[in-house]
Amino acid sequence: MNDNNIIEIYADFIYYAILGDKKYIKDLTSSLNLAQVEEYVEYLYLKTNIPLANQKEIIEKQRKININLDHVVEEAQAYAYYNHPDKHSYMLICLKLIDNNYILTFPRFIMVDGDDPEKGLITEFNRLLKGKIYNSLENTIKPVAIIGKNKNVILYISKMTDNNTFSESNDLNYLFTLLETLQFNLDNNGDNDGSGDNDGSGNKN
Repeated sequence: MNDNNIIEIYADFIYYAILGDKKYIKDLTSSLNLAQVEEYVEYLYLKTNIPLANQKEIIEKQRKININLDHVVEEAQAYAYYNHPDKHSYMLICLKLIDNNYILTFPRFIMVDGDDPEKGLITEFNRLLKGKIYNSLENTIKPVAIIGKNKNVILYISKMTDNNTFSESNDLNYLFTLLETLQFNLDNNGDNDGSGDNDGSGNKN
């Protein structure tokens, strides 16, 4: 008798947060920008422990542009940091230009019924990298949260670091701090599609 249980989760979108050591995230960022499969997307490597609203403001000043935050990107960042609470950690972020509007977000994909999300994410990144393989993406990928106002986004995380396992010493205090910052931004910016923060890199590769 097979006692294995299968749990099916449905969502509209998948967020994919890739984080870890700067050298690895920077290399991944450079590879994606060099491949340039999607011309409207530029990839950045930003500090995981600095709220994206702050990092956004720095990029705006550096580039003299206005940037919107995707609607659940700050919540996703809080959970990403919770799963890898390292003050030296960096994360892969997309700066998308859509209809003359700049949007800062994690890589985001539409959920397709019947697809295996993990295999789909790895396949998509292989396409975006034109076949270049990063084994750490597949080896560490895992779902960590269902997020969004309507709980319609699944957050997956991969880690690229010399530490081969996800840290178990999650910093709850920092998670609460980030969530409080998110709530403050929501209270002051409505749906938070245009609040600001950056980590200071605004890197162009």
